[in-house]
Amino acid sequence: MLRVGLMGLLLGGVGHGWSQDAEDASAGQGRAQEPWRLDLETARALALRGNVELRIAEEQVQQAHFTHVGSFGAFEWRFRADATYRDAEREVTSSFISGGARIKSESQNLQFSFVRPMRSGSTFDVSFTTNVEETNAAIADEAKQTSDELALSFTQPLLRGRGEAVATATQQEEEARWQKQIEVWRGSRQSTLASVDFAYWDLRAAVDALEVQNSSVALAETLLRRRQDELSAGVGTELAVLESQADLATRRESQLSAANLVRQREDELKALLLNGEDWDLWERSVLPTEPYPELRYGGEGSETAADPRDLPDEALPNLPQWRAALAVALEQRTELRQVESDIRLAEIAKSRALSDRLSGLDLVLRASANSVDRDFTRAFADTLDWEAPTYSAQLTYDLPIGNIQARSAAQRADSVLRAAWMELERAQRDVVADVRRATRELSFRREALLAADQSLTLAQRQLEQEEARNREGLSTNYQVLEVQQSYVEALSNQRAARAEWAKAWVSLDQARGTLDHREGASR
Repeated sequence: MLRVGLMGLLLGGVGHGWSQDAEDASAGQGRAQEPWRLDLETARALALRGNVELRIAEEQVQQAHFTHVGSFGAFEWRFRADATYRDAEREVTSSFISGGARIKSESQNLQFSFVRPMRSGSTFDVSFTTNVEETNAAIADEAKQTSDELALSFTQPLLRGRGEAVATATQQEEEARWQKQIEVWRGSRQSTLASVDFAYWDLRAAVDALEVQNSSVALAETLLRRRQDELSAGVGTELAVLESQADLATRRESQLSAANLVRQREDELKALLLNGEDWDLWERSVLPTEPYPELRYGGEGSETAADPRDLPDEALPNLPQWRAALAVALEQRTELRQVESDIRLAEIAKSRALSDRLSGLDLVLRASANSVDRDFTRAFADTLDWEAPTYSAQLTYDLPIGNIQARSAAQRADSVLRAAWMELERAQRDVVADVRRATRELSFRREALLAADQSLTLAQRQLEQEEARNREGLSTNYQVLEVQQSYVEALSNQRAARAEWAKAWVSLDQARGTLDHREGASR
């Protein structure tokens, strides 16, 4: 059941996009040149499916689960049977017997019992013993006789080992280890998802940067053709053509660097998604199709604000406050859940150590019935009829002199528990710092994107006006090139700001511990 649940989580993000891509990948090398259109959820699903560390963590969850379930076997009924056959002969010397005598005896003994340890620390035992003995001794009442005994006993610790908390300590420990292993698996899963998300948006940023460089080269080529046409018409200068050619060469160099960065980012993402046998997908270029998170405006003042940066915080509802994000993180962060499991283990160990430090005082209640008869069936029937009962109560006391080992173990367990609580305090402090850093970064990236949008708008207007002035002869070719470079830089910054805005959301989801279920994200 648990394995099915975990595998459902592992494959829960697979959408139709992956199925189509899998079919495309199996179509053969003939389609390797086609771009691999990849959305984020498909990338996440592929990474979860193929991550070896994550699959190992899942198996460790299964192992911990079965260990926990198996530990309850300590409270099952246990059956034990003993059978003994004895044939003996001994010489007896007596003043009444000249020359001595030999006494022969033969016995068969059968004993079986049912024992049940209880979760309260007590033990219940039911046993039945039958013994058939045959002898030639003259003093024996019968040459052959059967003795049976049916006994019921109940043992209850009164000091050491008393109570369910101590008796089930092993089971509680295995459950805590199981829960901790689940959180380790969740942590490995979220780490994988974060790596994929960051690599995906890095690739998207590289693709955008290449598009910007392509646009920059296209602008430079257009300007160069215009200058060459002007020179051919006798209205231009050779200097303007040389300036345009030099600028175009520089932009093509930047274009090559951007194209190389795209290939590098593609391989970094593929390394997280694919194995060494997915040759077709390794050779195909990747086209990220996931849209960037939007800046949504709304609320009072959003319609009248001239500059988006002048909008009040309530006009941007997709920006969470750090206290709300912290509340989610305190519930979801796997690091906190793992430390809480360590605290639980330390508490169990302390409870057991405190119990072991006590003296042993056990109460044993016993009731039995026995019968002796030369006939086996009558002896058995009389025993079951409880004709000759015996009742007893016994107290057993045990006190180690000095008890150094138990006292030292209790002190150590108390120290381990204090350290575990301090570790939780430190983990909570780290979570607060992570959440504040992530929300602060998200706020900064929002402002940076708004500023980049505005800069791009202004740079585009400036380029349009400068080109118009140049056509009128009011500016030089060098000035146009400068304005073009400013426009390309603004466009590049705006595209990069969009990618950083998306990565800031990933960082926030990681800080809140909600990467493995996106309901926590206010997108």
